[in-house]
Amino acid sequence: MKKSRIRGTLAAVVALSCAVAASGTDDDGGSAGTTPPAATEAPAATEAPAATEAPAATEATAATEAPAATVAPAECTTPTPVKLQL
Repeated sequence: MKKSRIRGTLAAVVALSCAVAASGTDDDGGSAGTTPPAATEAPAATEAPAATEAPAATEATAATEAPAATVAPAECTTPTPVKLQL
């Protein structure tokens, strides 16, 4: 009973500390007197590279065959009803 009460109190203190730290303000004054950076200009227009050529004709890999023991799945024409248990 005593350990449970101590753990509960400790958890409450940690939770309260996190809440206070998250809602606190930043008092260092670091951004109060600063100015925003100067705007940057877009780069000058660039030209697209010269047209590129497709590689020479490529060969497809050799056709592969399915193993003899494989069977294609049956076509589903009507959905199977499903019962959900909650």
